[in-house]
Amino acid sequence: MNNPQLQTLASTIRSAGVVAELYLKASLATPQTLTGWSLDDRDPQIIEKLMPFFAWVYQYYFRVQTDGWEHIPVQLC
Repeated sequence: MNNPQLQTLASTIRSAGVVAELYLKASLATPQTLTGWSLDDRDPQIIEKLMPFFAWVYQYYFRVQTDGWEHIPVQLC
């Protein structure tokens, strides 16, 4: 796959599969296991797999646009 758009589409589809898998897993879990308050349960590998899906949602579903970048002062380190 040399086309970057096809690569992006393929990674988004794989990521959507991960979202569906996690949703099904969560739907079978007991309520006590899904409190949502523990950051210790985060898995960086899962988050990495989900990023293409949420990048697509951010870019195309919500159609996020930003402006006003020229008003942010340049800060030299």
